[in-house]
Amino acid sequence: MVRRLLPLLAPGPSWPVARTALVALVACALAALQPVRPLGAAAVAVLLLAVGRGLTGRWTAGLPRPAGTALALGTALAAAALAFQALADTRRFGVVGVVVVALVLVAAATWAGGRGAGAVRVSRRALLAVALAGAVAATLPAYAFDLGGRDAGFYVLAGEHLRATGTLQLEPDPDVAAGMARFGGDELGFDRDKVLPGFFLARSGATVPHGYHATPALLAAGATVTGGGGQWVITFAGIVLALLVAVAAALLAGGRLARVAAVAAGTLVATDAALLYFSRYPMTEVPSGVVLLTAGLAGWVAIARRAHAATVTAGAALGTLGLLRPDAWPLVAVAVLVAALLRHRGRRAVLLLAAGLALPLAYAAARASTITRAYTDESVGHVLGGVSGHALVAVIAAATLGLVLLVAAVPWPGAWPARVVRAASARRLPVALAALVGLAGLVVAVAPPAEGLEIFRTYATAPGLVLAALGAVALLLGRAGTPDGRWAALPLLLAAALALGLVAGDPQVLQPDQYWTARRFLPAALPVAAVLAGIAVAVAWHWPGDRRRPVVAATLLLALAAGAVGLRNAWPALSTTEFHGVPAQVEAVDAQITGSDPLVIMGPSERAWSALGPALALRQERHVLMIGAGRMAFQRDRAPLDDPALVRWLVDVASRRPVFLVLAGYGVVDVRTDFRRLAALLVGATPLRIREIEHRIGGPPRRSELHLTAVTVLRLQPVGRPVAP
Repeated sequence: MVRRLLPLLAPGPSWPVARTALVALVACALAALQPVRPLGAAAVAVLLLAVGRGLTGRWTAGLPRPAGTALALGTALAAAALAFQALADTRRFGVVGVVVVALVLVAAATWAGGRGAGAVRVSRRALLAVALAGAVAATLPAYAFDLGGRDAGFYVLAGEHLRATGTLQLEPDPDVAAGMARFGGDELGFDRDKVLPGFFLARSGATVPHGYHATPALLAAGATVTGGGGQWVITFAGIVLALLVAVAAALLAGGRLARVAAVAAGTLVATDAALLYFSRYPMTEVPSGVVLLTAGLAGWVAIARRAHAATVTAGAALGTLGLLRPDAWPLVAVAVLVAALLRHRGRRAVLLLAAGLALPLAYAAARASTITRAYTDESVGHVLGGVSGHALVAVIAAATLGLVLLVAAVPWPGAWPARVVRAASARRLPVALAALVGLAGLVVAVAPPAEGLEIFRTYATAPGLVLAALGAVALLLGRAGTPDGRWAALPLLLAAALALGLVAGDPQVLQPDQYWTARRFLPAALPVAAVLAGIAVAVAWHWPGDRRRPVVAATLLLALAAGAVGLRNAWPALSTTEFHGVPAQVEAVDAQITGSDPLVIMGPSERAWSALGPALALRQERHVLMIGAGRMAFQRDRAPLDDPALVRWLVDVASRRPVFLVLAGYGVVDVRTDFRRLAALLVGATPLRIREIEHRIGGPPRRSELHLTAVTVLRLQPVGRPVAP
């Protein structure tokens, strides 16, 4: 064993994939024994790079080294999301399961990377850089979203619950189920389908947390090695997303423009307020952006470089998108355009795309129709005006895969694509398109025609949008890139345009908290805008003739202005650690809930229902029930515990097990109950201090706010009957 490890310690430009991955696995195991977060995160980052290099090394060999590193990390994160989501759905998530999945990924990477002298290797410089990125991501203070009420809290709590119990599902409490069967949910004052806000009833009858669950699975897998909540995984994904943006700009710009385009695009996206905020905020947008850009760039390599292996990766990444976010489903249809652009290479290229696409797409569609069906219907169906969300997802998945296979099956004359390319490359069409795109970009930068586009302008920044428009014009007029490269970029550009069009008119976007709404532009539109802006800077930098200096000066001023505006907008995200200290406060509330298998009832306030309730249910593993939602307006500020049917049920349950009522913002005097049969005894009161970035209309946040809520815990005991221990 020692002899095998010694070559890794010797100086050299690169290390073998298999040995690097095994050493990283050993480091992960050692880090998990006594969690030291930065060291564990560095080991995980190295493992991801080794796995990704094995999976992509064959078809990225001709690309610049940073491109190979970025695509390796993006591919590994996509594969990890798919694998750990599947592990979570087996209800066997845990240390053993995570190790097994890691070994499977290492075995797949070793097989794909080959053996012997021709095996794929990992650059030592890339290993050190990626390890440093992982350590930095784990060192930055994480937002402690250990409360419900917002998506981020549910993802963190679901990840903690998954790591603690091995499953995402919460089994129904037997007494609650019996009460429903006896009285019905309406009689008891709680909803049969939603025990708490943000929880949904799966078709199996179990309760599942809010959202799609690939992100909680990634958080739980990362936390298995490092401890904590695993939020560093999102920060690391943000670093990978910035690297992918830089690589995309370099590949699209091509030639001597590549280096300047990469530096400019990477800098612009790294100073974007939305990316800076959501790289600390545990949401799905950053991992989704990583997977989408990986799919787009793998498709670019497949089309422009004729790399068949890249086709499989592009298809698999597009299929995995449906596991991350419900609004990513329309973007999956971009696979049809990829197939059309590949078809003149022969049927084999398109069939490889379908092979990569089929399994993850089918899995994501099946999951959207079963485990997350209620959330899919609420998120997708509600936005589209009552359409059945899970049915629409099934149609998108079936139609996309069917059309890809149809493209492969239909006879495709070899000369036809060449004629189309020549016709589309005629002088007038690119000029007309350039004028149209440039005008549209300037309109959005100066006077956005819709409120959604105005929010997009805020985070892409007006100078950044001017640069993006100029970059798009440069591509269309042939001032950047190659003909094959420009055609290969179409799927990624179409995905960004489609995402922007869908989100710009989405009513869920038009909310006061603009950091929150900016996330909707992050997976596609904002990164692609940075790519195009970077291309514009590169074209200006290499401008020929005597006018180079003023052109370069004007472009750099726009780029500096965009970066400065982005950093100004990001200041609250950089200077505030939201929800700091919340986990300890939740534990202080939970410590007041004692006894054997207590039932916890959340009282009448949104802070109790949507914030504390999920935290007690998922983080503290309590049986939690929401009642007192207020069927009538006058009941909304009090706990209606005097309903006769409810009182009978509570008296029966409280004689067998402890029952607690948790109030937020209310005290014992606000409880309405039948005191002749049910007593409410004060256990304790705890202040809940939550620091949040302000929610405002008309621009990005400028400061943070401290919200203080008094949390009161009461014990409900039957009068004149034995009390449960």
